[in-house]
Amino acid sequence: MTLKEKIGQLQQISYGDETLSPAIIKQIADGGVGSFLNVWKLDNINQMQKIAMEQSRLKIPLIIGKDVIHGFRTVFPIPLAQAASFNPALVESGSRIAAV
Repeated sequence: MTLKEKIGQLQQISYGDETLSPAIIKQIADGGVGSFLNVWKLDNINQMQKIAMEQSRLKIPLIIGKDVIHGFRTVFPIPLAQAASFNPALVESGSRIAAV
C-alpha cells in the first residue's frame, strides 16, 4: 500500500444523495477514500462498493456510515447537554423519540 493509498483510507466524505460525480468515482477507483457518511440511496452505495471492489488496486470495501446518533429525522442536543438538564425523564423521552 502506497502512502497515498494509506492516506486515502483515512478519508471520510459526507456525500448525501446526489448523483455520483465523476470526481467521486475517480477518487474511489484511485483508492483516495475509505468511507462515506450519509449516503442513503442504495443504488449509490452499491455503485460505490462496486467501483471500490472492481476498479481500485487494493479492492478494499468502503465503510458506509450514517451520522444519526441523535435520530435520523430528529434533532436533539448532544448527550452532554442533555445530562446538564438534570432531567432524566426528558433525556429518556428524547432518546425514545429518536429511536422510534
